[in-house]
Amino acid sequence: MATITKRGDNYRIRVSCGYNSDGKQVVQTKTWKPDSNLTEKQKEKELRRQIVLFEESCSAGQITSAVKLEPFVKQWFKEYAEVNLKPTTLWRYERDSKRVLKSLGHIRIDRIPKRDIQRFISELHDLDLDGKGKKMALNSIKSHVKFISTVFNYAIKIQMVSNNPCKGVDYPKNQAVERPFYTIEETRQLLDLFKKERDINLKYVVFFTIELLKRYREYQDKYKAEMGTQWIETGRVFTSVSGDVMNTTLINGYFIKFCKRTGMKHIPPHCFRHTNASIMIFSGVDVKTVQSCLGHEDCNTTLNTYAHVFQAAQAKAMDAVANAINFQ
Repeated sequence: MATITKRGDNYRIRVSCGYNSDGKQVVQTKTWKPDSNLTEKQKEKELRRQIVLFEESCSAGQITSAVKLEPFVKQWFKEYAEVNLKPTTLWRYERDSKRVLKSLGHIRIDRIPKRDIQRFISELHDLDLDGKGKKMALNSIKSHVKFISTVFNYAIKIQMVSNNPCKGVDYPKNQAVERPFYTIEETRQLLDLFKKERDINLKYVVFFTIELLKRYREYQDKYKAEMGTQWIETGRVFTSVSGDVMNTTLINGYFIKFCKRTGMKHIPPHCFRHTNASIMIFSGVDVKTVQSCLGHEDCNTTLNTYAHVFQAAQAKAMDAVANAINFQ
């Protein structure tokens, strides 16, 4: 956006045109003097026209920035992300930025085309995460690209670049992977273990068993009263000891120790979602209802994700029919 300053009979029009190699803002300036025969309304109309013409001339190839992506990302975190983003989003972007900067950080932001983003997507897809062929999930790949896109949208906003190279990129097809989950018997075993655990680690057990929420609310209200003015009110159920946002890694950390201590098979907390899905499927719940409960866009996503569970459930159903008619 142009800035207008009147000096006597002249008007100075200033337009930002990006940044130079030192990261300093480049400003283009034009002085316009109206014809003395023009009326005030005519001057105002002509001034608006001059502003538009000058802005168009500046944007037509004059937006330049020799700043590399890495220093700009650091600037973006300080100026924008730390001020405007939620803690969980900020944490995710800081995590994703490591791979982004390793691959693209050395390139000037005005010289990162779509093909570089496409190459980066391929790099993520080809990663061997554990040395045993484990691939990065499609959602994780998209998370990295979303981070880059957010940074470029900010760069466009402050006129450092004129386009976002992340627009219209292609992603690899989502590969169905084996989802770890608990069987019905293992789930019952886990709940029995949690009954013994709730007196010493109620805060963490509540994360897995919902009927304890009322009891946890009473405990938390008493704890908040004891903390007094030291308590930070965030309105969250799960918090740090001071009431602030809880570090989500603590949940899995607790559960890993719990499983080692009790001999329970460990699965990541997110996979309780898959346990829930598998129990629904084995209980005969139709695929449309399972899809709705999981929030999948369509039934195909549910069928592909839990194909092995559906196959096992179908085999169990066929055995049940055979047993019912006592087929020899």
